[in-house]
Amino acid sequence: MKRLGALVILLIHSVAAATTEAIPEPSIPDPAAPTVITLPAPAPDLPGTGAAPAPALVPTLDAERAQLLELVNVLRAGGAVCGGTPFGPVAPLTYDERLGVAAQGHALDMAARSYIGHVSADGRTLQDRLAQAGFSAAWRGENVVAGFGDVASALAWWLDSPAHCANLMNPNYTRVGFGIARSDSRYRTYWVQNFGTPK
Repeated sequence: MKRLGALVILLIHSVAAATTEAIPEPSIPDPAAPTVITLPAPAPDLPGTGAAPAPALVPTLDAERAQLLELVNVLRAGGAVCGGTPFGPVAPLTYDERLGVAAQGHALDMAARSYIGHVSADGRTLQDRLAQAGFSAAWRGENVVAGFGDVASALAWWLDSPAHCANLMNPNYTRVGFGIARSDSRYRTYWVQNFGTPK
């Protein structure tokens, strides 16, 4: 399995290196600080904020998301070094459609409004988006990136960012969902990984 993991990582980095010249540099507000929070209580209601746009329905696990899930779980099975910090093998993640719906809604919003960040343009946080999707989290986290046209390149960028890589290897997460949106906006393709462990 470790040999397969090394092969996949090599493939990911090779694809990213081969396509770097053709892909615009992504703009990330704070690459060192993906959202990783332990929740002491259920997410509060959002009085007075108005109804947020309903996320578009996401396929439970289409081919692109299945590929991303497989690569993430190969990575977790083999361990990783994130910014000099070694992470041993951790359990695989299970795809959760509620996390996928929240991630897809955020990806679509970023693509429609041409921005990238962990807070939605209307002020909603990851906690808000997960609550709206019906996911009550004991642990939650999010990785976002934009400007990469394929799974391997987006994952390679996350692996090269110590904090995003640590999110991928966090043993406290048991579930994951993905959002992928494409548009004619500045960064073209927007990627969201929502991690969580239900209460």
